[in-house]
Amino acid sequence: MDDYQKNGYQNGYGNGWGPQGQGYYQQNYYQNGYYQDPRRNRFSQELEEPMTLGEWIVTLLISVIPCVNVIMMFVWAFGSSTKRSKSNWAKAMLIFLLIFVIIGVILMITGVFTMTEYYTYLYNNWY
Repeated sequence: MDDYQKNGYQNGYGNGWGPQGQGYYQQNYYQNGYYQDPRRNRFSQELEEPMTLGEWIVTLLISVIPCVNVIMMFVWAFGSSTKRSKSNWAKAMLIFLLIFVIIGVILMITGVFTMTEYYTYLYNNWY
């Protein structure tokens, strides 16, 4: 047994505390084999290459074309070969589209009832 162990130091094996648990020579968390890179989680998936500027420009140009944009949103949102960022963007756009369609239908129904009441009022008061 060497002097280091006689004085109560654990030398990196065990709890890593100095004499009388004063905390001398305590090992850092990464030195005892338990350290993991905080940027890499064991549950995380492999990182994919992000979309380039050119891919985004083509995507936005296609999304401006009427009727084609809705079809392509479904292809991008639920296709297996689409990059994850593009897929999430397409899903968000489809959710916004659904919200705007619902608001549009509500406004249309409200407008039809309002116009019907207005024309009924005019017809009854003019004739």
